This record gives sequence, structure tokens and C-alpha cells, in this order.
Amino acid sequence: PAVTMLLFGAEDYTSITGMTNREELLLPLKLEIVKYARAFGKRCIDTICKEYKEERVIRDSVTRSKELGFDGKLLIHPTQVAITNEVFFAADIEKKREILEAFERCSDGVLKHDGEIYERPHIEAIRREIEAYDQK
Repeated sequence: PAVTMLLFGAEDYTSITGMTNREELLLPLKLEIVKYARAFGKRCIDTICKEYKEERVIRDSVTRSKELGFDGKLLIHPTQVAITNEVFFAADIEKKREILEAFERCSDGVLKHDGEIYERPHIEAIRREIEAYDQK
């Protein structure tokens, strides 16, 4: 109960283990972190992106973290903040609120909205994103 979230520090991990710090090698470990965080109802934060000048590289790294299921990303430079907030929190937040509200009015547990179908697992993910956005 004292653990509120899991953080993955790839720099520390690879330094201690001698493993090479490359995304494709770290992917299985990252998936385990997300899996266990979800299993225990905890949030999880992905490791840093060493790039701080090239916006495209930062955005790709942050987007990959979100796609893997992480709730956020550790940051090392102010240039990374706006991109990370946009990817994790601001992207389509109003549309997600609309979907959540429509689902709550839905009687059969399946929402058809803007050509897409949403069921309970989709709604739970949307709810987590909205809660994270509202807490920032």
C-alpha cells in the first residue's frame, strides 16, 4: 500500500546490469513494469529521453511510452515538458471527456461514437487519462 507508482530508470538499470541501453532490448522489461503496475492498480512512469533539442525525437520517445501503457515519462530538461504534457495529457482530452460522459449515459455497455466502438476496457483507459490530466 505504501507504493504509489513504479518508475523505470533505464540509465540506472543498464548501468547496474551492464545491459546496453537500447529501446528494443528494454522493451520486454518495460512491458513487465506496465503489466505489474496495472495488476496492482498503480501508475507507472517510463525512463528519460536523453534528447532535449530535437523535438521529433522527444515526441517519438514520449509517444512510444504512452503507447506502451505508461502514465508518464521522467524528464531531464525543460524543453521536454510541453511535448510530454501534450502527448500524455492534452491530446484530445475534451473528446475523451465527451466519450466518457456518453458512455455513462449508455445503457448496454457499448458506445458507438464518431464511427468507433467503446466498451468497458476502453472507457477505463480513458478514465485513467482524464484523472491523470486533472491531477497535473
